[in-house]
Amino acid sequence: MDFTRGKLPGDTEANALVERALFLAATGYWYTEEKRETSDKGGEKITRTRKQAAPNVSAIALWLSHRVPERWGDQLEPPSENNLFAMLREEWEGGEGDEVSAIQSQTEAGHDVVEAEGVPETGRNPL
Repeated sequence: MDFTRGKLPGDTEANALVERALFLAATGYWYTEEKRETSDKGGEKITRTRKQAAPNVSAIALWLSHRVPERWGDQLEPPSENNLFAMLREEWEGGEGDEVSAIQSQTEAGHDVVEAEGVPETGRNPL
């Protein structure tokens, strides 16, 4: 691959190169760093150091979300069946059935229609 001379890789080759780079970024890799120092007398000293690039969390997340979407994809949990807002939204959007009767039957059976997160038990009015 020689970008300076105008030679660009084809789509298949470019995709393979990017996939490899993403894989290496996700898993980490070793590389050799070279430092060149020139002395006052004109001599050149090359120092090679072996270094490790740590795995990149963003690359890991991108790889997993595309390779294993059922486990790592951006999936939202469906709303709770026992949620007043979900039932009213469904009714408003033209849901089937009599949702008011469903809500009444749940409250008569003693079920909480609205989930009471963070609401103390004392001072709540029974339905």
